[in-house]
Amino acid sequence: VQFLEKGTTVNVTYLVGADIEESIGICSRLADADMNPVAHVPSRAFGSLVEVEEYFVRLRDIGVNEILVLGGGSDQPKGNLHESMQILESGLIQKHGFSKVRVAAHPEGHPDISNKDLRRAILKKAEWACATGTPLYFETQFCFDSRPILNWEKATRTAIVEHLERTMGKNDIGTLPSVRLGIAGPARISSLIKFGAMSGVGNSLSFLTK
Repeated sequence: VQFLEKGTTVNVTYLVGADIEESIGICSRLADADMNPVAHVPSRAFGSLVEVEEYFVRLRDIGVNEILVLGGGSDQPKGNLHESMQILESGLIQKHGFSKVRVAAHPEGHPDISNKDLRRAILKKAEWACATGTPLYFETQFCFDSRPILNWEKATRTAIVEHLERTMGKNDIGTLPSVRLGIAGPARISSLIKFGAMSGVGNSLSFLTK
């Protein structure tokens, strides 16, 4: 923390099966140091929306204003939550006053989800953000090649506009979701290749191996 400037936005990972207290503790340390912690909210890590709300209460109590809501990537959900839309549509985000919401985006695809289902999820989340007036960010996988990201952003933005015009009308679209790019931090090439393969960033891996 001492090496970061005040106001720095920091994602705080919370993996399915991990210790939630550790994530809350890190968020607290960052908030106390005048950072902007973004707490991860993996749907499959919670047994119910009651547990999600308890988590939200604790996050807001320590000063967390932004969250990243995602499925969680586990084959076995802890309870009846298995996708991010269940949390987004619960009303809990508005109830507890989070200022911004991020959701995961996979420009190069996902090893366990079809591209058709990924596109459908993106459109549903954009429609939810527009209907609720919630500032939404698509946070992408890390990448090594800009071309897949740029192509995805252009196609996705066009699809979102067409979808929202069809479902809500041109005059009610409002501000479109923003995109935050995932960039890999310092790591061994072997580690980057390993995690890239797990994440499905095939085109980027081809670029990297060259």
